[in-house]
Amino acid sequence: MQVSIRHRYYNKEGFECPDFLFLPTPAATELMTSLGLLFKNESTGFSVLYDVNRREGLFEYLRRQGRLRRLEGIDDGQVWTRLSVVLALNNACFVNFTDIPISVDPVKDNFYFSNQQAHEREGRTILNPGRRVSARELLPVVLAQVPVPVTREVREVQVRAISGEEVLCKPRCVPAGLLGTIEAAQITCAEARECGQDDPRCVCASKLYLDFSRLPEDKYTIQEIGYNGEPVNDPIEVLYTTARPVPLCFIDLLFTDPAVTERPASRKQKKRGIYPIVDLWDEAKTRVAPAHYFLEFENRSTRWNYYIVPQPQIETFEDLSIENRSLLPVSFSGPCRVRLANGAKAYRFMSDEPLPLQQQSDLDFRLWGRHGGMTHKGVLIERMPVASADQVIPLSDEAACRDLLASLCPDVEPGEKCCDLIRRLCRLDCGKADFNKSLERIRSSKMEYRIEAPSRRQRLPNNNYSDTYVYV
Repeated sequence: MQVSIRHRYYNKEGFECPDFLFLPTPAATELMTSLGLLFKNESTGFSVLYDVNRREGLFEYLRRQGRLRRLEGIDDGQVWTRLSVVLALNNACFVNFTDIPISVDPVKDNFYFSNQQAHEREGRTILNPGRRVSARELLPVVLAQVPVPVTREVREVQVRAISGEEVLCKPRCVPAGLLGTIEAAQITCAEARECGQDDPRCVCASKLYLDFSRLPEDKYTIQEIGYNGEPVNDPIEVLYTTARPVPLCFIDLLFTDPAVTERPASRKQKKRGIYPIVDLWDEAKTRVAPAHYFLEFENRSTRWNYYIVPQPQIETFEDLSIENRSLLPVSFSGPCRVRLANGAKAYRFMSDEPLPLQQQSDLDFRLWGRHGGMTHKGVLIERMPVASADQVIPLSDEAACRDLLASLCPDVEPGEKCCDLIRRLCRLDCGKADFNKSLERIRSSKMEYRIEAPSRRQRLPNNNYSDTYVYV
């Protein structure tokens, strides 16, 4: 098996992404050692290699796992043997230039992928379910001890692995008679099922603690079960994984299709995913079909703010405009005369649409205008710098409007081009009463001003901005 990370940001490197460390879980490391597999860490992915001389031993090991499950009565003999790998970041700016929620906290949420969702697209085997990695693949990360508040309708809380097998069960109420001989944490759900709802012979808790420490790192489902044996509410999918180094992604790679069993329940077996070992149960046909999976990330697009800063500050610019010489259609609103945080004067432009961040940008802008003794408009900057991935600023519409109005130079009335920028960010019309009142309030008060949203509540950041300062 091989996994390669691709990212649209790295257009200079053929979209190969070098931003991850690849770490097999302890359970995966132990399994690979026992099977004679080799984990090879690469700069933009990893590979799992097998010894061709031990191939038949690998096949027989997998068949044995299915047969053991059948003998134990767990299920119909499916094979869920897998390797699990965590992906930890080695680039602190990765979230800045990647089209994932900018507020994602790897300590709390991780992306989960499995070759059960692998599919072919454009000649490649894609590991992420959609076209690119998205927020839909995020799962909450849990620690070794997981508290679960429960109500009196709950009999027990079950934890199930990706196979559906119950791997942990915690009863809400335990027989009082057992507490003197066994610790409450060791009482099984089977021993506690004699407890009825509101049973005076039993001791009940309002919060249960699930101990994941004895389970392998992986994806699990937590389900509360009522006294009628039915779920009390919707199940919760969680990811139990390492705390150090902090991972961003978790990958499960199954060896073979678990839906295909030795004795199928029906002739039509529902197959999904792409696996490296095929025809496991037909010993004459069993073979390794090397699988090369791709995990694909999209680059982020942001609204680009250009601040043209005169040098020296006494200089005044006129007829400023940004010319787009790129194939991508791009336009800018502005400029507006503004004051920067350090008090310097600048002229602000903003792109009308979000623009992509790239390792080597395809965008090419030229700054026109005139200043000083210039009688005609000319080129001030032949090639404008592009936005950097080092800084991305998430702002709500409300905050973006507030910051613009607060920065407007008090001694300069907004011109028509500046009004275009104000309309785009604030939905206020220059010359109208609401704009004049808002502007007057900003100019006459040192307090932070906030344009009220229709719901009268602060909006969450819904746009991302990149600021670039150009000194002319």
